Amino acid sequence: MNSGALDCIYTTVKKEGVRGLYRGLLSPLVGVTPVYALYFLGYSTGKRLQLKNVDDHLSLPQHFMAGMVGGVYSTPVTAPVERVKCVMQMWGCGQPLPGNHGNTVKRYSYWWSVFLHIRVVATGVES
Repeated sequence: MNSGALDCIYTTVKKEGVRGLYRGLLSPLVGVTPVYALYFLGYSTGKRLQLKNVDDHLSLPQHFMAGMVGGVYSTPVTAPVERVKCVMQMWGCGQPLPGNHGNTVKRYSYWWSVFLHIRVVATGVES
């Protein structure tokens, strides 16, 4: 167990080299890029919907509304990804997984298998 952030960095570099600090970087880059692209697409759409002339400036409430449109655009992508992240984080907690009858055994082999088991039930989303 590491005693702090600097100790963690030192231990990682010692055991895995500098490349160990960047292990797992591809996943966030691949996941975050389309979300921000959708968000900014929605934000610019929200701004255009409120402008009468190209030279007009938006007020603070109008920027807020444009940001809400951006959120509507990006939520269909972020919600399932967050669900997968939460389920995967529970794998290592030693807690019984929902619907697994007290077993702490992993129900999923890979991150994409979580997507395959997501279903909508009367009480919400379950995986």
